[in-house]
Amino acid sequence: PISAFPLYNGALAASGVFKWACEHGTSQCGEQRAQLRDVYATTFSMQLRFFILVGCAYDTFGPQKGAALGALTLAVCCGLLAIGVNLDGEEWPSTQSALMYVGLMFGDLGGNLASFGILAFMWHYPKVQAVFIGLSNAATQASGGLGLCMSILAAHGYSISDSFIGLAVISLVASLVFFFSCPTKKEFLTQAG
Repeated sequence: PISAFPLYNGALAASGVFKWACEHGTSQCGEQRAQLRDVYATTFSMQLRFFILVGCAYDTFGPQKGAALGALTLAVCCGLLAIGVNLDGEEWPSTQSALMYVGLMFGDLGGNLASFGILAFMWHYPKVQAVFIGLSNAATQASGGLGLCMSILAAHGYSISDSFIGLAVISLVASLVFFFSCPTKKEFLTQAG
């Protein structure tokens, strides 16, 4: 969700996220935009610092459980973001802020962990290991396209909250797919030699 943030930032403002920063009765303002920029900069920076957690989780749980856990984490975080977007920012400013910060940071970490599941297959196909490294990176980078998808959905009448709920559902399905298709930790370590 973080890499796509600049593309759906306007939809967050229009839906009233952080409208507590505006004068009473105003739905959008410069202070609100500043708060949205701050949540983006802060969560992006924190996500980079905490990326080691993704590696630790992958090493601890292995590709199968790690990828499934990552997709499940993303699903939960997208649900938190949908709730945060729907909260009245003037009545629940601290709760809305917490949901946005937690949802964005841990959602992105979960998505990255899910994309690491692809790396498990590189030991099964040793002649194309770089392809799997590239696929894992491409899966992570493709998340930036979510903002474009959210813009298309918005053009068809769906809210930003609907987009987060849709992403949560897709992530839940992906969690099951990863659990049933990725190699187990034992299989991964056996193949790696």
